[in-house]
Amino acid sequence: MIVVQILLYILLSIIGLVFIVIIIPYKYAVDGRKQDETYIKGWVSWLFGGLKVTFAKNFPGEARVYATILGFKMYIRRGDKDKAKKAAPKKRRKKAAGTNMIGRLRSFTQGLVRKVLSALGRIIVHISPRILYINAVVGFDDPAYTGWLNAAKEILAAPLARRNISIRTVFDEERLEGEFLIRGRIWLVYVILVAASVAVTKPFRNMLIESIKSKKRGGHKYVKQF
Repeated sequence: MIVVQILLYILLSIIGLVFIVIIIPYKYAVDGRKQDETYIKGWVSWLFGGLKVTFAKNFPGEARVYATILGFKMYIRRGDKDKAKKAAPKKRRKKAAGTNMIGRLRSFTQGLVRKVLSALGRIIVHISPRILYINAVVGFDDPAYTGWLNAAKEILAAPLARRNISIRTVFDEERLEGEFLIRGRIWLVYVILVAASVAVTKPFRNMLIESIKSKKRGGHKYVKQF
C-alpha cells in the first residue's frame, strides 16, 4: 500500500511539473545597436525570470552565453575539442535525417500540407513580438537600391508606423546604422494545442498509418489524395 501511495505521489508530481512547464509563459527579447558601439544581445526567460539564458556579443569581441538560475549566474562555454568530437557524428546523423525527411515529404498530401501551413501560420502569429522597435539609417552604394527601399517604405507606411519602425535613407553614401528592440512571449500550451489539432486530423492519421506500414515493408509510398 505504501509503495502504491509513493508511486501515486511521484505520478502526481510529474503531472504537476509538466503542467507548470507548459502553463507558465516563456518570454524573450533581442536588442542591438550599430553606431559608435555595436552589439547584439538577447535573452529567454521562464518561471517569471527564475530561469534565464542570455546571449551577448560586442563587435569586436567574443560572444558570451550564460544561464541565470534563481539569481546564480553560470557561464556556458564549449571547447574546440568537444566541437571536434561532435563534428563527425553530426554529419552522419544529418545524412540519415535527410534521407528520412525525403520519405516523410513524399507522404504529405495536399490536405495535410494546408493544415500544417495553417498551424505554422497560427504559431508564427502567436510568437510574433509584442514590441518591435527599429530606428535605422540605411544607404546603398547603388542609388537604385535606395530608391527601391523608399518605394517599399511608402507602400508599407501604415504597418511600419503601427510597429514603431523608422527607416531613414541616404543616397550619397553606403551606410547602415541604428538600433532595434524585439520583445515577446510564448505560451507553450498554445503551441502544443495547435500541433495536437493537426495530429488528430484524418490526413495526418493516414500519413502516420502509411508511414508505419511502409517501414514494415522497408520503403515509402505515397498516401492517397483526399
